[in-house]
Parts: sequence; structure tokens; C-alpha cells
Amino acid sequence: MAVIPNESKRKAKNLQYIRMANRAEVIRFLSMQREATRLTLAGHLGLSKMAISNIVSEMLAENLVIEKAADDTPSVRSAAGLALTGRKSTRIALNTNKYMAVGIYISRDELQGVIADISGEIHRVWRQPLVISESCGPAKIRREFTAELFRLMDAIMADAALDRTAGKLLGIGVCSIGPLDLKQGILLAPPNFHGIEQVELQAILGRRYQLPVLLDNDMNAAAWGEQLYGAGQSCPHVVYLGLTNGIGAGIISYGRILQGSEGFGGELGHMSVQMDGPMCTCGQRGCLEMYISVPVILHKTKSPDIETLIRKSRDNEALRQSWLPDFVQALMTGLVNLANIFDPDIILIGHDGAPLAGLVIDELEAKTNQLAFQHRSKKIPVRLAKFGENAPLIGAASLIFQAVFRGELCAEPSQEIINTRLT
Repeated sequence: MAVIPNESKRKAKNLQYIRMANRAEVIRFLSMQREATRLTLAGHLGLSKMAISNIVSEMLAENLVIEKAADDTPSVRSAAGLALTGRKSTRIALNTNKYMAVGIYISRDELQGVIADISGEIHRVWRQPLVISESCGPAKIRREFTAELFRLMDAIMADAALDRTAGKLLGIGVCSIGPLDLKQGILLAPPNFHGIEQVELQAILGRRYQLPVLLDNDMNAAAWGEQLYGAGQSCPHVVYLGLTNGIGAGIISYGRILQGSEGFGGELGHMSVQMDGPMCTCGQRGCLEMYISVPVILHKTKSPDIETLIRKSRDNEALRQSWLPDFVQALMTGLVNLANIFDPDIILIGHDGAPLAGLVIDELEAKTNQLAFQHRSKKIPVRLAKFGENAPLIGAASLIFQAVFRGELCAEPSQEIINTRLT
């Protein structure tokens, strides 16, 4: 069982930690590159051939990886477990169905769930409207919300139990609108969220389903998913900007997420872009959220939904001009500020409002790079997130896989979360 090393057994636990860290790096590399030879693994990870050979042999025995011949067919192995086609021609690939994770996304009006495998492939998605009797007291509202959450999770777990091809569930990743107490795993009191507050998400899910549970806000989770499996792959410095009912950002630098001292890092929606602008619910004027959030745009254009607005804007120039120039100006200001403050390798735009930015993504990239401080020395790609509105969902599952890749959660029959906060 993987636990935090203690002083009384420092030497043994340190060796165990190094072994698990090296193993986690192999899993991470294969999850992103799909397959590689032992020599490639050794070269990219800076490990000796012997170390890689030992790790791969252990993972082959656990069926966590499989061996493929040069023509992509599984290699024939002898009774002693040796590859008869020759080790130099074989490649190692993850057995992606071996380990999976549940991802839960708690948005303002809907609960969503997903089962994904360790390579980032989504196997099934669940969506459930969030209906709460807001006239009730706080305790009853909390019970109703918990019952809705359990209803979704029960459906996911029942489906997983019936699927004979599904692998072992490593844990439950939960991402939610905030604010959150990440240290205690608690959903605090999000504004305009049906009166739902003070829900101990990590504790109640962990007790009921007996699995490790990791929690983060939806923007951070989406950033993880895009860096691991999406448009931000291989980029050490990723900024993810989410356009939805509110505006937020997930910022990754050198493999670490920017949380802030209390978990409120990345609240880009409350960056003022116009000092004499309209009053925001946060108490200051001209917040970015007041110009580019989905409800603001839909209200301004009297549109029922994003799809309808986009369709009509393509054929109606007057409608297009009524919202798009102001949207571009405000969003571009936010993007320039992100570029100047964080100097990222790439900026990704996601969540359900991403299709709005998709109408002008090339213009946004050009203007951002024209005005960013570092425009003379580099160009920062501005792209739509690969997973679009599903970015928070794959991001939620990615919280579990990220813990595996960092050696904080062991992909072994006996496992325990080492650190429930990904800092």
C-alpha cells in the first residue's frame, strides 16, 4: 500500500518512492505517446536500460502494458515470458482498458459524468439536469443535491459493474464551479447555485463508493485534461480560459496548477477591463465577466442558446455587429493580460461558450500577439480546446490520472491516495 514515507523507515520508503515515481513517468509517457520501445523510454525519461527493463517487466506481469511487434501485432512470448520476436523490434503500449476513472462535472444547471480510460479516451457520458427545491432550508437543499449526485454516480457505477470489458476504477475525479475548499474537499457557496452550500463532496463520495476522490474547480480540471490529452499536450506552460456562466482560467506552469493560497487563483472573470463599466456582483466595475459570459451574450442578443445565436449571426450582419465586435474587444483584452502575466506556451479557450470564440479565433490570436508584451520574441498560439464543452469532464477524470502520473495514486491492486490536493 502506498503511503507517505515516515521518518522511522526513511530509507526503505525513499527507495519505494523513487520506484513508484519512475513507474508513474513510464505510465505518463505511454499514455501520451501511445507506444514506445524500451530504448525510447530510457532515452526520454533519463533512466538506465536496466531500470526501464525492470519497470516494464513488472507492468507486463500486471497486464498494465502489452508488447507489440514492429508491425503493430502483439509479439509472441515464450513460456518464460520472453518476447520471441526480439526485444529490439518490440514496442510497449498501455493496456488502456486496464485502468479507468470516473469524472464528475458539477455545473450550475446540470450534473455530468464520464468514464474515461488512462489514455484519455471517453467511454461513456452521462448528463442529468440539476433540479433543486430552492424554497427549502439549507439542510434540505443539501440533502436534495446529495441525492441527485448519488443518483448520477449510482448509474455510472452500475454501468461499470455490468461492462465486462471495463477496467479497474482508480478513483473519482470531481470538478465543480466554485468557490471550493480544496484542503477539506468542500463545495462552499457558489453564487446563484440553487442555495447549495457547504457540501463535503470528497467525504461523502469517498464513503459511499470506497474510492479515492480528488476535487478541483472546473477551470483547473479542464486545463489538466487539455495538457495531458488535448490541445496543450507537451506544453509546460498552459493557460486555459473557460467561457460559460462565469469566466475563469486554469493556469499550469512546469506541471503545477496555480491554486493561490486559498484555491481562488485564476478568477479572470473578475479582472476589470473597464473602470467605469457596469457594476459586477463581486463589487467592482467593468469585470470581464460582464462582457463575455454566456448569459450576458444571450441576454444582449435575445437568443435562446449559443447554437441559435451562432447560426443566425452567420446570415444576419446586423445581429453579428450587435455583439461580436464588443465580445472580441473584451476577450482580446483578457487574452493580452493573460499573455503578459503568465507568458504561456499556448492559450486555450473552452467550456460551453467556446464556439462563440470559434467564430473569430484567428482574429483573436492575431490581435493578442500584436499587443502582447513579448510579441517581438515569440508567438503565442490561441486555440480552441480540443475537448470543447467536454473539457471539464475529461478534466475531472484527468485529476485521477494526473495523480497516477505523479506517483500520488498507485495503479496497483492495493492503493491509497497519497496527497488529495494536487498543488
